[in-house]
Amino acid sequence: MSLRASSLAAAYFLYAPRFSFAIANRLEILELVLFSLLALLASQVIAGFAKDGGVEKRRRTVEAGTLKDKWPALHGMLTRLRAKIALF
Repeated sequence: MSLRASSLAAAYFLYAPRFSFAIANRLEILELVLFSLLALLASQVIAGFAKDGGVEKRRRTVEAGTLKDKWPALHGMLTRLRAKIALF
């Protein structure tokens, strides 16, 4: 879907005659096809990375119940901040 939209946008805004879907030069048609193929290749590579098992493991959230279990450094910082506020 986005490949079609970006190809149409390039044809409409970038190639002469501008603000028209007509393309005057045949070389520009080849450029548009190569642009579309490159965009398709990039989307396939990104989709392959998204399905990688290592990436999925890193995306999983920590299933801990408390803030102390999830982010011990943040918990320590908040504890020290509460102690400083209690002094005032």
